[in-house]
Amino acid sequence: MGVFLGIAAISWLMATQSIMLFTIGSIGCAILFGLGNGGVFKLVPEYFPQQTGSVTGLVGAAGGLGGFFPPIVLGICRDLTGSYAIGFGLLIFFALSCTAILSQTFLKSSTKLSH
Repeated sequence: MGVFLGIAAISWLMATQSIMLFTIGSIGCAILFGLGNGGVFKLVPEYFPQQTGSVTGLVGAAGGLGGFFPPIVLGICRDLTGSYAIGFGLLIFFALSCTAILSQTFLKSSTKLSH
């Protein structure tokens, strides 16, 4: 959840007109995406010890889609508005949506376990 919140917090820098802020936002997001990627692949064998290979393949395929669609969305936003800002706004929205889904999923499950 921290990675998604960090991405939401730093992504707005990429929507600015400043190359310095864009660079900081890009590097920050790359670091956070890398942390998230490593975290997911670290958890796969813990949650799926008997199916590690197949689940890792599914996670990798989902990651491939995550690298395929954002440039297309950014291009569409640029074509329609002349700016990439809305596309980066959608990244913020997506990161916050993922945070909400994770908090609902894990907070509900941890509440059930504690009762």
